[in-house]
This record gives sequence, C-alpha cells and structure tokens, in this order.
Amino acid sequence: MHEISRFRLDEITKRVISILVLGLIIGPPVGASNAQEPNAAKASIDSQSAHHNPPDLSVVSEHQWAAIDRSVDRALDYLHSRQQSDGSIPSMEIAKPAVTALYVMAALSAGHEPGDGPLGDSLNRAIDYVLSTQIENGLFTLERVSLTGPEDHKAGQLALYNHGICGTVLGEVYGMTDATRSARIETAIEKALAFATENQRRPIRANEHLDRGGWRYIKQVPISQPQSDLSVTSWQIMFMRSAHNAGFDFPKESIDQAINYVRMCFDEPTGGFQYATHRSEQITRGMTGAGVLCLFLTGNYDDRIERQSGAWLLRQEFTRYNQSRQHDRYFYAAYYCSQAAYQLGGEYWSKTYVPLAETLVAHQHARGNWDEDHHNREYSDTYSTAMAILALTPPYQLLPIYQR
Repeated sequence: MHEISRFRLDEITKRVISILVLGLIIGPPVGASNAQEPNAAKASIDSQSAHHNPPDLSVVSEHQWAAIDRSVDRALDYLHSRQQSDGSIPSMEIAKPAVTALYVMAALSAGHEPGDGPLGDSLNRAIDYVLSTQIENGLFTLERVSLTGPEDHKAGQLALYNHGICGTVLGEVYGMTDATRSARIETAIEKALAFATENQRRPIRANEHLDRGGWRYIKQVPISQPQSDLSVTSWQIMFMRSAHNAGFDFPKESIDQAINYVRMCFDEPTGGFQYATHRSEQITRGMTGAGVLCLFLTGNYDDRIERQSGAWLLRQEFTRYNQSRQHDRYFYAAYYCSQAAYQLGGEYWSKTYVPLAETLVAHQHARGNWDEDHHNREYSDTYSTAMAILALTPPYQLLPIYQR
C-alpha cells in the first residue's frame, strides 16, 4: 500500500469528512437515476460494471510512489515560482484564466488548500485572479466576445474553455475560503451557471439532432461543420458537477441533454469517443477519456460503454513522451485518460497509470516543469505542467469532483 505522507494523510481525512457531509446534504451525482432507461444499460450493485472494480494501488511500488510524490511537489513549486503579481499563472494571454485555474486544481489535487499551508496565500491570489476575469454576462474571459458578431477565432474558442475550467475550480474551492471570498465565489458561480445554460440553449442552424445538448465555441462555425464538440462540452459538464457538489442548482434538462450529446459521440465500432458527432476520424485518447469521465461524474454508468472504452484505452500508450496523432494532445490526453482509468479501475487503471506515471516522472525537468505540449506550445509549459500533475494525482483522491 502507498505510504502517504502525514501532510496528505491529514488532508485526505479532512476531505473525506467534508465529502461525506456534502453527500448527505445534496444527494447522488447530478444526472443519476435509479430508473432503467432504454439504451442506457444502467449498472446495479450486482453488475460487473467497471465502476465496481476498484484500482489496486499496490501495483505501484513504494519507490514509485515516493518518486511520484516528489514529482508532484516539485511541479507545484515550479508553478508557484511562476505566479505573477496579479495572481495569474503565465500562458498565452487569453488562456491565462484557465491555466491559472488549472494551477489551483493541481494544488488541490495534491492536498493544498486556499489560505492554509505553504501555498495558501498563492491559491487565494490565484482564485482572486480567476474571479477578476468574469465579465457582466457571467463568462470568464479576458476578451470581450460576441455571441453573434465577428471575432478572433482563438478568443471565441478559448472563452468556453476558460469558462468551464474556471467554473469547475470555483466549485471545488467554494466553502474552503474565508466568508468574504466565499460570497464572491457564490455570486460568480451563479452567474457562470446562468451563462452556461443559456449558451447551451442557443439556436442551432443545422443538424440540431446531432448537436443539441453540447457546447461549442462562442461564435457558431459554418453550417457544414458540427455546432458542438465533446472537448468544450466535457468542461461544462465538469463545471456543473462541481457546482452541484457545492450545492448550486441549475436546470436538470441541461445535464440530461449534455449527457445525451456525450453518448452520441461514442463510436460503437471502435469503443472510442469522437471529438464531435460523425467525426470518426477524430477518435482520440483525450476525447475517449473525457467521454468516460463525463458519464462517471454524472452517475450515468453504462456497462457496455465502460467495457468497450476500457478495451480501447488498453490499446493506447503514453510511453512515447509528448507525442500524439494530429487531433490528439499528449498532456490533455494524459489528464483525461488517467482520470477516466481511475474511475474504470482494475487493469484499465493499472495498465494506463503505471507506464504513464513512469514516463512523466522520467521526463520532468530539474526545475519541476515539463515541456510545452507538442501541439499546444502557445499555452506554455505552465499548462502542460498543471495537466501532468492532474494526470499523476487521481490516486490521491483529494479533489471531490474526481472521487471514485
């Protein structure tokens, strides 16, 4: 068994108590249902569904655990050292809200909390920065983007990623901060949820049956292309899951429609998930991990999808460091697949996590950072470093949203 440090053991104890209390207050996962639905194959406690097959932490040796712990701590030290005076983590300018939020999430996943311990002040400043990037309509962004007018493509793309990632982190830290900051977070989450649900209901000009329920970039793309995609959608689902954990309300149909969209992205012949419906050429590790994770986080257990996606995942590998196919992203895929594999458990986790962790630890630089992602160099090594931490820390089980 992994010998957890006293610091992380104390954090685990505190988090478990708080999560148990939250569970008594707000009930089952968002979107979960006891009713059997057509084509949903809900798992029961007697099923062989993967979510009843816990990860075996003993497959990682004590030496490996110690190396992982050191790697995570060094990486957090690096990100902390890069923090700017305004609380942000440097990256491509319009990606800074999301990258700063990922730093907070990475620190939380390793047992740190805002206002407490060696990163306490740093995390408070990062949270304040994230809050400062929300505009009047509830969107987290550094650029004013129009729902209908002309705009820079990258700004419109990153706005929804900023929104989902920032919203997710605020849901995770809500209740961990002082009363004044907590009140600001509450207002921000309510405004952000209103924006997300309104944006999801935007009229779709074509192929509504293929796109309804998902999210896309701020400005709609040409009619010949899908109006929604799983990558952006998955972050909005995680935001809703995190907000639900924190006790916030939003229309149930939003998550129901979102999960229906996730299911439409599942590719039965391969077992993978597509970037968008009818995009079989874009079945990637990142999207398959995202699809599985979205189903688990919302309580939509599906034995058929779990088994097929788990088998697909076992055919992938992460030992070719920072390399991926055209539509895939190494660190993005590492994050999603590690989280999904932990949810799937059993050999899905051990055969994914162990080689991934060994590869990440072996390629970490002396300063604690990892290289910029081969396909997303513009986001800087701060982004890849935060994602690597999140890929290494699922076994710590310290982030409420990702608890199994």
